Amino acid sequence: MKAFWFTTLAVLAPLAFADRPVDERKPAAPDGTVEISNVIGSVTVIGWDNAEIHIEGTIGDDVEKLEFDVSGSETDIEVVLPEGRGRKRDIDADAKLTIHVPKGSSVNVETVTAPIRIENVVGPLIEAESVSSAVTIEGAMGEVRAESVSAAISVSGSPTAVDTESVSGQTTIRGATRKVKASGTSGGVDIEAGTLDECEIEFVSGRINFTGGIADGGNLSIDNFSGNVTVDLTNDVFGSYEISAFSGGIKCDFGPEPKKASRFTPGMELNFQHGSGNASVGIETFSGSVTIRRK
Repeated sequence: MKAFWFTTLAVLAPLAFADRPVDERKPAAPDGTVEISNVIGSVTVIGWDNAEIHIEGTIGDDVEKLEFDVSGSETDIEVVLPEGRGRKRDIDADAKLTIHVPKGSSVNVETVTAPIRIENVVGPLIEAESVSSAVTIEGAMGEVRAESVSAAISVSGSPTAVDTESVSGQTTIRGATRKVKASGTSGGVDIEAGTLDECEIEFVSGRINFTGGIADGGNLSIDNFSGNVTVDLTNDVFGSYEISAFSGGIKCDFGPEPKKASRFTPGMELNFQHGSGNASVGIETFSGSVTIRRK
């Protein structure tokens, strides 16, 4: 008899925690705002030409409900967990969702331990924030704001402006056309951009690689406490250059030779005016080298 019950429980256990399918559709404005919130699982958002939102995927057995509300041009999608149960480790609270939205939408996605992927959404604003999972945004054309505490951030397409913030994880930005702001604690950043009006990069540790141009009157500012900085300029950036490396070398394809900042310290500096333009380039690293090349 005991063997029978053990066998029965072994069969029923997977069924008790079976994921529930999701397949819901609602009409939506082609240029509305979509807010998405999920704790555990994954969120994939795909832009399409239809004037509707389609949610498909699965939700865990312990998910209380999936809220899906459309009011005018505003859409709210939230995975709701029972009160007090979101902190327990043994609940089945995964929600793995693929959400098709009108591609002209503005999208805001927030998760905790759920990777975020946004594709082909070309609306004016994309916001994505995850605590411990990766954020990937592809095909963006408007403004992008992305945050992750302990995972990688990747943004590509031709976004007008990109603002990223991370604590631990590599940041990759491709195709920005006007402005970039990237900050983080560790992991470093790799940027390939067009000709920007403004680029501000600030990291505590990690390699910083920038490939792109700076417009006349534009600004490139890089501050890295520990790590090498490599800048490959795709245009002639005429203006003022202020470069310093406390414990590393400086190499620049143009301008005068770097010199020691002081006879009492190992630091190097390079300050000069390049041409008659009014762009500004400021680069500083405490522990690492600086390389500037004209591609």
